[in-house]
Amino acid sequence: MKQIRTLTASMGRGERRDHNLLFSLLTGIVILAVGITVTALLINGNIIEIGQSGVFASSIYGLAVLISCFLTARRFSRGKLLWSGLAAAVLCVTTLSVIFALPDAGTDSLGRMLGITAAASLIGGLFGARKKKNGYE
Repeated sequence: MKQIRTLTASMGRGERRDHNLLFSLLTGIVILAVGITVTALLINGNIIEIGQSGVFASSIYGLAVLISCFLTARRFSRGKLLWSGLAAAVLCVTTLSVIFALPDAGTDSLGRMLGITAAASLIGGLFGARKKKNGYE
């Protein structure tokens, strides 16, 4: 009796990419770490004041989430917005856990972080899910 092997979604070519989410998350964390380090060096060199560092940190965080969600949506073939939302949620929880681990962390940054995460996740996911058009239509 001959057995026929059918292809499932996990066995198809390019369908299962577990490492893509990890790559996107690591990219976002590296961007965040480099950006925060550059901001700290700018504060140390008296180029920017410590009061302005919140704006820099928020924009760096938004950029990290946007790029992470873009890469996630670009690399997955199905469920692009779902996977990019998951990447944004993991980055948000990771960043908030680091912020709230500090002794003098206030809860005023929670709403701002959630807003930045939602906006950057949506923009990055939508741009990453966009299909390229080849040829004339």
